[in-house]
Parts: sequence; C-alpha cells; structure tokens
Amino acid sequence: MKKQEEIFMSTKEMLYSEINNLTEDQMKGLLLFIRGFYKIENNETLSAIKEVEDMKKNPDKYKGYTDVDEMMRDLLQ
Repeated sequence: MKKQEEIFMSTKEMLYSEINNLTEDQMKGLLLFIRGFYKIENNETLSAIKEVEDMKKNPDKYKGYTDVDEMMRDLLQ
C-alpha cells in the first residue's frame, strides 16, 4: 500500500488492509498474539485490577493527590 493512500484511510481501514494481505498461518499467529494480551494469570495483576475497579467505584475510600512530591513521599514510606 502506498503511504499517500494511507493519509486518507482511517486506522481501522489500514488495519483491515494489512490483515487482508496476511496468509492464514500469519492470521492465526496474530490472533494468538492478540488473545495473549487478554489472558491474565498473575494473581498480583488480578488483585491490582480489582483494586483499580474498586477505586473507580469508591473514590472516597482512597487518597487523591494534586502534588506529585506528596504522592512520592507517601509511596516511598
């Protein structure tokens, strides 16, 4: 695909164009790669995700910061 054509294409159109040029095996590899991003097996990561979800639902339970220096002091304690 020419770079000039890409200027007028959306990101989605560019992605479709690239996918259309892949072989079946390349598409299978891409699909496995993409699915790997959604697979979370680490318990620490799962716990952090749950904590962030709770922070979004209940922001009043968590301290907020407007000063980065204060935040860093609290984190390093």
